[in-house]
Amino acid sequence: MLLDSSFTAPQVTAPAIPKPRVLYDACPLCSAPSNSTLRTEDCSQHPLYKPVVGPIMTWMRCAACEHVFTDGYFSGEVCAEVFSSTNPGQLPGASFEQNRHVSARIVERVAQYVADGRWLDVGLGNGLVAAHRLLREDGVIFASMPSYDCAAWRLLDAGNANPYWGELEHFHNFSRQRL
Repeated sequence: MLLDSSFTAPQVTAPAIPKPRVLYDACPLCSAPSNSTLRTEDCSQHPLYKPVVGPIMTWMRCAACEHVFTDGYFSGEVCAEVFSSTNPGQLPGASFEQNRHVSARIVERVAQYVADGRWLDVGLGNGLVAAHRLLREDGVIFASMPSYDCAAWRLLDAGNANPYWGELEHFHNFSRQRL
């Protein structure tokens, strides 16, 4: 059998090896060391999932303050990989006209506390630190996030259909009381 000298073997790329999260050694809110596993969830179907992330998220509950959080956070390298793309619905201006009525209600509520000023939309992770630094003395922070202590959350849990447990971008779940 003769081989064609122009034949090139296909390049085989090794699959990405998941990098473990940087584990918390205590509750990230109150620093209590006593935490228990609340549940695990598969995040491999999340639109931003990349193989560099382990597919299973482990959710913990602090025995002291009852904060709910993942067992760790992503390293800078993993964050860069995961957030190298954005969900279409999270791009600036996405569905602006369709969501105008929601935005209007938010503006009306915040306007009760601040008569004028600028708006800054940030993520709640490290964004809160930056927002606090940029906030004027009489400024207001409006925080919007899912609440794990509400009827809708419990209904989703009961139907085993709660998407927030597999939300790759979230490391913490809050209730109104815990926030």
